[in-house]
Amino acid sequence: MFKNKVPLHRRSTGNKIVRVALAVWICISCMAAGTPNGLKVIGGIPHVNVYDIVQDAGGLMWLATENGMCSYDGTEFRNLTVLDGLPSNRVLCLSPDAFGNIWVGTQQGVCIVRNGKVVHHIHADGPLNAYRIIHDFPLVYMLTAGKKLYTFDIMSGRMLPDGFSEVETVARHTEGGVWILTYSGLYRQKGTAAVRYTSIPVKYELLFSVLDLGGRMLWNYDRRLYTVDKNTHTMRPLHTEPALELGYNQHMYRDRSGNVWIWTVTDRGHVYKLHFDTPDSASVEMVTDDILVTRFFEDKNGDMWYATYGSGIQLNRTDTYGDRLSDASAFTNITTLYADSSRVLVGTSTGLFALKGNGLRRPDVRREYAEIVYIRRIIRSGDALYVANSSTPEPFSHTVHPQSGHMYEFGARTIEVSGDRVLVFKKGNEFFEYSMKDHEPVLRRRAEIDFPAGFTGVAKDFEYIDKYCLVATNTGLYIYDRDLRFIKHVFPGFDIFFAKAFNGSVLLGTAEGLYILYLDDRREFSVLKSVAVTPLVYSYAEISPTSVAFGTSEGVYIWSPEGAVLIDRFDHLFAGHVYALEYEPVSKILYVGANNGLFRLPLDRGILPAWRRGPKLHYMSVRANRRVEFSDMGPAEVHLDDNEGIGMTFSTYDYFDDRAPRFRYRLNNQPYQYTQSGNLVFTGLQPGDYTLNLQASANGMEWGPGLSAAFRVKPYWYQWLWLKVVFGLCILLLTVLATFLVFRSYNRRRTFYYDYNQLQLKILRTKNIPHYTTNILGILEYLVMKGDFRVTNQFLSLFNKFNTITLTESHKILRPVKDELAYVASFLELEKYRIPTGLRYTVNLSQTADLLFGVPNMIVHTLVENAVKHGILPKGTDGSVRIDVEQMGEILKITVEDDGVGRNRPKAGASAGTGMGLRMIREQLDLLKKQKVLYSMLDIVDLTDTQGAPAGTRCILFLSPRHFSPDDIF
Repeated sequence: MFKNKVPLHRRSTGNKIVRVALAVWICISCMAAGTPNGLKVIGGIPHVNVYDIVQDAGGLMWLATENGMCSYDGTEFRNLTVLDGLPSNRVLCLSPDAFGNIWVGTQQGVCIVRNGKVVHHIHADGPLNAYRIIHDFPLVYMLTAGKKLYTFDIMSGRMLPDGFSEVETVARHTEGGVWILTYSGLYRQKGTAAVRYTSIPVKYELLFSVLDLGGRMLWNYDRRLYTVDKNTHTMRPLHTEPALELGYNQHMYRDRSGNVWIWTVTDRGHVYKLHFDTPDSASVEMVTDDILVTRFFEDKNGDMWYATYGSGIQLNRTDTYGDRLSDASAFTNITTLYADSSRVLVGTSTGLFALKGNGLRRPDVRREYAEIVYIRRIIRSGDALYVANSSTPEPFSHTVHPQSGHMYEFGARTIEVSGDRVLVFKKGNEFFEYSMKDHEPVLRRRAEIDFPAGFTGVAKDFEYIDKYCLVATNTGLYIYDRDLRFIKHVFPGFDIFFAKAFNGSVLLGTAEGLYILYLDDRREFSVLKSVAVTPLVYSYAEISPTSVAFGTSEGVYIWSPEGAVLIDRFDHLFAGHVYALEYEPVSKILYVGANNGLFRLPLDRGILPAWRRGPKLHYMSVRANRRVEFSDMGPAEVHLDDNEGIGMTFSTYDYFDDRAPRFRYRLNNQPYQYTQSGNLVFTGLQPGDYTLNLQASANGMEWGPGLSAAFRVKPYWYQWLWLKVVFGLCILLLTVLATFLVFRSYNRRRTFYYDYNQLQLKILRTKNIPHYTTNILGILEYLVMKGDFRVTNQFLSLFNKFNTITLTESHKILRPVKDELAYVASFLELEKYRIPTGLRYTVNLSQTADLLFGVPNMIVHTLVENAVKHGILPKGTDGSVRIDVEQMGEILKITVEDDGVGRNRPKAGASAGTGMGLRMIREQLDLLKKQKVLYSMLDIVDLTDTQGAPAGTRCILFLSPRHFSPDDIF
């Protein structure tokens, strides 16, 4: 099946049409004189000073103003201010990046906005009041009002050091990076490296701006335009016809067609459009004057926006199909339309207008209340027009115009003409029935419509069908008999825009879609059917006895026996919301009143068949490399090369009304993308099977037969499955090996430190034995000098027994507390021989004490020995030592208390001590803690008598196999 290999790439992405809705606005003031095909927008903008305008990936327009930034979705502005997280309300520039973010430069800092919310702030070492931001991933260049150029690295999230100072302006380089213009020269910065561009002998203080056109640059030097060849560094004057006069400061912008837009301050501010004939000559079109432009921007539709100082935003529109009749700049909303073979009338929320050429003009009729009238409906009956105006303070007026004829204007929300009767529905629930006599209404009946109790809605439309009167309101449909007696309430809570009789049924346009109300055999409304058209069905127009058009929130929906079609904003120029429709049967044109203007749809070739029959497509050439296999491409040749990407060139066999075709395409089941280019290039496709569908449209509404191509993208060698499996196994093996080596090294170190600490403990034990032996020999010396050999023999016998215990257990680091206490008792028995007046000792064990609890060898003995040597002996009289052992959960508490002289009384001779015993205790406890064998805490308290004199010492030792804190004890 697949025979030709190819890889994919988008040569000229063309115009991915996401039609931006242009809302209809009230112009508060007008500063632009003679703006061709233009729209000036002031009403609704937070401030008339606009510094920048951009468009995000979804087609939403964003404006930087003096009072915050705002989005414009075609119907309303939504403002962001400091209350939403902006550093300052004075927003100077906007710059969208490739990730859906908008970088916002304000007077007091730079922040990032995503999905309409401030998500991050950018900081620098100085004031970051940026008024120009240019993206060149991964770098972002920001020029501040202090003429310092900052470079922010997105990957590291920090500012790069040593930015340019005294910078006059920056401009995007077509090959990446930026141009930096200073009074000392022109530089090109790419990444972190900046290189002086040229040594052309010019005064750079007279070089006001630079625009990169690809192979050449356009300079405004000394108030004249020059082209500079980027390779040869040659500078030539640009010849313009007519001659172009520039000021010292202006903005230059290149659109997608290669034209250059220039604003200059001369003569109150002009906007010029340059069409290049040759690289060194251009024809000049003066677009508008008397304007202060701060920034140009071309949207995805090819329309040119001006951000202005003092005039809001202005627009120079590109109408691809020529069907836009008016930008509706003089009104805020189209509410109704009337069309016949001689005129088209437009009812709006700000008055009545007539279509003259492609623009709107107020008709020459009575208009004392021109600025407040709200035209709700226009109906033709006989030779007269009937107008419902809900804002006029007069109940009725009559005017005559040579073109419009008789016009009867009623102060009403809606109006209907049935034969010789004029039915008028006013505010609230007032219903009037008139007949016209000598151009004056004669009241035949006045009634109060009996709405149910609690009704607070607004009547929008009414319709007579059979024996019923149907009233459409914003709280549902109310059904009455012809005498206006209430029958039933249908669709409670629904906002119903119109009710129209059609083929024996009633069509209801609601905020929940289109509904059809049928009459059953008993001529009662008992069958209800919903039609899934689209939400928000605003308006209705009957095209033929079997065909109907509906104005919806997504465009124009047309029903006919041939089928149904939605003419949406992607197919045409509608903003999406279509509030009014009117069909003129002579010219077979459907007039459409939408958010962004008045349109006409020519239906002279039938409603659907011709429009649906779009042109066929054929491939002209296909370029691919060997990584992609194509299915049968018919007569098209697939050229193989080594370039990355798939490039396709296609065209149509025929055209429709001499209009250039439009194309749409989609890959697999992705949404359609729109373009006016006959080129497509795809790159970066993942391995897999793909199907490309292409269609062409000649009128922007109906699409021709699809052209499809199936292809398979083969993986690169590094994308093969077996290679990924092998690579994964290698990573796994390396991870296991590294883990093994790390743990082995850890265990070796742990064993080394354990052995080292054990050795240290044993060394301490060897220090402890000579320490107590010295004390024992002192006792023996005392007994020998005394000359009592019997007592001396008893002492030596006890000492031998005591020494045997010491030597046999010297290798133990820990021993049960009961063995330690027995050892201490043996020691105290020896000490009794040294104290002639008597040594008393007691050992108290609590019932909960764990006698098998492992304590450090000789630790209690050392505490007791210190108590005897430094407490009891210096006393010179008898003394006592008390040992208490109690259990506190996992903590063992050992208390050694004596009634000796205490630590603070001066001692002489050997009794003064060296502190070696306590030092060895602490070293021993620290080593056990490091080994995580035993955790401890030692507290020494000096005791005093009632007069405050020293009365002994208390040593408290806490031991636990788990880590503990003082809060666990006290």
